[in-house]
Amino acid sequence: MAPVSVMEERLYTVGNREDTEELIVLDSQTGRELWSSVIRDDVAEFRRMRWCNQRQPTIDEDRVYAVSAYGDLVCFDSVTGEERWRKNYVKDFAGVQPIYGYSDYPLVDGERLICTPNSADFLNVALDKRTGQVRWRSKAAGAGITGHSAIALSNAVGVRQYVQLTGNGLLSTRASDGGLLWHHDPDFANPAANIYTPITDSEFVFCANCYSKGCVLLKIHRRHSGWQADQVYQANFDFQYQHGSTIRLQDHVYAGLKDGTLACIRLASGELAWEQQDAFTGRAVSVTAADDMLYLRDQRGVMTLVEANPRQYSERGRFALPFPPKEPHYTYPVVADGRLYIRQDDTLLCYDISENHFALVDIPPEKVVRVQSEDSGEEHTLYLWKTPLKIDQPGDPCRPTTSRPAAKEPE
Repeated sequence: MAPVSVMEERLYTVGNREDTEELIVLDSQTGRELWSSVIRDDVAEFRRMRWCNQRQPTIDEDRVYAVSAYGDLVCFDSVTGEERWRKNYVKDFAGVQPIYGYSDYPLVDGERLICTPNSADFLNVALDKRTGQVRWRSKAAGAGITGHSAIALSNAVGVRQYVQLTGNGLLSTRASDGGLLWHHDPDFANPAANIYTPITDSEFVFCANCYSKGCVLLKIHRRHSGWQADQVYQANFDFQYQHGSTIRLQDHVYAGLKDGTLACIRLASGELAWEQQDAFTGRAVSVTAADDMLYLRDQRGVMTLVEANPRQYSERGRFALPFPPKEPHYTYPVVADGRLYIRQDDTLLCYDISENHFALVDIPPEKVVRVQSEDSGEEHTLYLWKTPLKIDQPGDPCRPTTSRPAAKEPE
């Protein structure tokens, strides 16, 4: 269930139609579909643990990169949708498809596109972002299952490097040639799903992990004997395990814990600044930050607006999405240009938050995308539609004042 990526007035996301996985592009102002392009055809939707597979497209200038759950990496023209080149992680790089499918987030760094094919022989592959030609393959063998962690860019000790959480712990590879720089404690990894993305800051690396692994802060050094990642602390927090969601704002990290608690953690010490129980419902929450606010979307379809205040929990409002999800949902909310985009099942919701309140933008209900139902396999219509919402007092639940319009039959 991929979130949207936003560029200018276009929204990019990934979805399944019949037996194809497609890159779908919408007009951000009207919700009208502009075009769609096939990432992989003749393939069924990869349904197992779909919440882990938030394969948000990567956009760079006039190119957009999309990854399928089966390891297809495709570069499209971001305006026309024309395919420029493609690779397959299994066929081209001896990758091993993860048990829950590929969930890679290709990183554009200068003229290179850095991807993670989950190979037993190397961790990352650097491609020419324009042609797809291989520039280097990392020498970090034995990385283990890479899971669903994205690559974090670091310039620690003046050397550009890529930091990633893998099934063998935290590793860093040199950006120039993919050489292994340092490797931290394999025991910090877990055998199921290593899903948290590291947070880098100068010489430091912060990373959380689930299944009672807590979080660590590392300080990176370069000595005569080589590189070293010294552990500043390891703090005991029981982070949620459905997917990784840690947000760093200035000197604090905000994260969801497994029991429905939102925590604010002091980055320098790993100490708890505050915690709020029942900040979200269910076992997990997706967190997005914008304009000193935290947008929490929980698995049961409740949105909560929280001030990013390191001194105390300060809730600014909450509301339930207009219809309950068919299954637990964790797709990250996206904030761009005064709008909040939320994907739920086969529907994309667009809210106007330009005045610090939640309200659905005034878009006429019209067919924009046909998607396949996870239950019956039948196609349904994806709408953007208006439901005014109002926040009166902090913490008060807000309910839609109009009902969802009836879906039109596909033409």
